[in-house]
Amino acid sequence: MNYRPDIDGIRAISVISVVIYHAFPNYMPGGFVGVDLFFVISGFLITTIILSEQQKGNFNFINFYSRRIKRIFPALITVLTISFIGGYFLLLPNEFKLLGKHIAGGAGFVSNLVLWNESGYFDVEAVSKPLLHLWSLGIEEQFYIIFPVILWIAASRNYHVFKLIIFLTLLSFLVNIALHKSEPISNFYSPISRFWELLIGSVLAYMLLFEKKSIHQQRSKIDAYIQNSNLKIINFFTTIGIQNLVSAVGLIFIFIALFFASGRRFPGTWALLPTIGAFLVILAGKESWLNKNFLSNSVLVYVGLISFPLYLWHWVLLSYVFIITGNAVSEEGRLLIVALSFFLASITYYYIEKPIRYGTSNGMMTLGLLFSMGVLLTVGLIVYWFDGIPSRVPNSNNLLSIQKQFTWEKSNNADPLCLKKYGGDQYCKISRLAKSPTVALIGDSHANHFFLGLSDYLQKKGENLLHLGVGGCAPFLHVDWGNHPNHGNLRCYERSKKIYDFVLQNQNIKMVILAFQHTEYFRNDIDFIDKMNEIQRNNNLENSYLALKRTIEIFNKVGKKVVLIQDLPNLKYDLKDCLNTRPIEIYKKVCDFKDVFQSHQIKIYNKFIDRLEKETNITIFRTHPYLHDNFVFNKNGLPSYRDGSHLSESGSMYFSDKYDF
Repeated sequence: MNYRPDIDGIRAISVISVVIYHAFPNYMPGGFVGVDLFFVISGFLITTIILSEQQKGNFNFINFYSRRIKRIFPALITVLTISFIGGYFLLLPNEFKLLGKHIAGGAGFVSNLVLWNESGYFDVEAVSKPLLHLWSLGIEEQFYIIFPVILWIAASRNYHVFKLIIFLTLLSFLVNIALHKSEPISNFYSPISRFWELLIGSVLAYMLLFEKKSIHQQRSKIDAYIQNSNLKIINFFTTIGIQNLVSAVGLIFIFIALFFASGRRFPGTWALLPTIGAFLVILAGKESWLNKNFLSNSVLVYVGLISFPLYLWHWVLLSYVFIITGNAVSEEGRLLIVALSFFLASITYYYIEKPIRYGTSNGMMTLGLLFSMGVLLTVGLIVYWFDGIPSRVPNSNNLLSIQKQFTWEKSNNADPLCLKKYGGDQYCKISRLAKSPTVALIGDSHANHFFLGLSDYLQKKGENLLHLGVGGCAPFLHVDWGNHPNHGNLRCYERSKKIYDFVLQNQNIKMVILAFQHTEYFRNDIDFIDKMNEIQRNNNLENSYLALKRTIEIFNKVGKKVVLIQDLPNLKYDLKDCLNTRPIEIYKKVCDFKDVFQSHQIKIYNKFIDRLEKETNITIFRTHPYLHDNFVFNKNGLPSYRDGSHLSESGSMYFSDKYDF
């Protein structure tokens, strides 16, 4: 196909927006939509190649996949190899184990499926995953594997290819809409709900290959209509030219998405802005003014050429620095990382990718690349199976017990037998399954992390504790949260109502314990929704308090004692960074335990629970008197926090002999 420098310009906008979003999110809050632009470009180019070769009668699967391997594998193998070496010398065992799984996922082009499977409320932070960004490559490669086969079958059976592409596009888009609210994580990572973005490029490829005459005729009709019109606005468009107008509208769509898509779940309908924008810009053609003078300028074309290795390098480098420094990276430091990413991307493109891609074509090179990727996949699995090779680090035997505290097994969230018996939702844990519950613990993850210690305390008193709850949902009856990054679209009211109904109606449950994250619900910047229309104030901060007060009173009315566990303050830094036990210590954090807690964040929350104690019949268990140097790391050297705000198993058990209610 004829080279389109303007497409490299769109690639440049795509990768620059993603890099800015990762390094300086405040400057381009919707920069993540750059991936959606990549999808459209990939779908357009791949479909153009396949349909062109089919039209000439020389399409060959071996040649097609060999070209894909030579295009993608060199840079990917390089980055995966360096990621492995860096992980071996810099990462703790649990971090290296996770990296091993992600190397295997990246080498097998199933990163999106791996990340989909491990995503959840308790999953580690995104910055702790150096290969997180490979999810998009997984979706592209799955498209490259499946779509050529579909086109080959369609051609061999004389199906109408364009109608088939349109049908598949609409089907995938409808799946995206269906999953948008109910299964946002599945919608993000599933190839089925993402393929429509690549297929939009396929639609355009077919149009430009086989409908050029029709497109030209329609353009002529529009031009004639404009010329015959007396409307000033139409005459203005005549001056611009229809091609230039289409290109301008496309770029406007893209930039609106880049700056206004933040806080919205993707893909959903908002993904139409960047994808339709890319469609229009490519449709306008390389001769339109913006395409020729803006997108085809030498700087953007250069960035477009190195866009693939730049995409691979930038997040790996940022993530490693974030991990090593505990996120303590200045803007100047991030700017240096971005500059290094551009340098490494250029080296990778000119000295690794380009020579292999455009060098002598032979099967041995393709087989060598396949073999190398297979080795990386195997090495990744070995690292995962051997728990991150703990022998790499000093004091590995003692470190293993410490590292265990930084993980939270899914079995701590819910038990299958508990879910089967009590329904539950995200959380369902019970001390003794064979006995009826006598105490209910309700709340989000900050209730869940108290369960182990609470269960131990209550069992000694002959009580049986049942924990039910939903991550990100406060234990406030008849309340939901609107469009908010952490709580919007969680359907808290719908998912929690059955929990409250069960607890309210169960006569055996005499006590209800409430716990929740202090920073999330006593805020004015959340959309408070009272499903019972009983709370009419416009002050969301006060509304949250009134909802909690109403919840306590409802439980009191049916004869249940209500206990509130005072939430713990967040940490200023990750306790892993206080251990200084990495194989090679590049950055050592000095941890001052007198200043480890972000106590200022909890002042509003504490003010409200003091008020609750005066205005309601509630018992408050105050955790803060027990926060001291020995709490952060106990006498056995085990951390009480597993991340910045959640207790570890050791931290949960710490309170088991402190409770008194």
